[in-house]
Amino acid sequence: MTLPTTTIAGITVCDTPLVQAAVENARVELPPPLFNHVMRSWLFAAYFAHAECISVDEEILAISAIMHVR
Repeated sequence: MTLPTTTIAGITVCDTPLVQAAVENARVELPPPLFNHVMRSWLFAAYFAHAECISVDEEILAISAIMHVR
């Protein structure tokens, strides 16, 4: 199954409704420095998974990175 994608800071990541909801929740609930931290965590994880050819569930990777401070 191919997931919808978007590009953030040059890194292509999945863009499902669940991921969008997690990002919006984090944006509303977290202070800006912490929101920026979780977004960087997600982007680094996605980048390294792709660079190392590691097969991951991109939606689970996104949700776990975005919500890891909750």
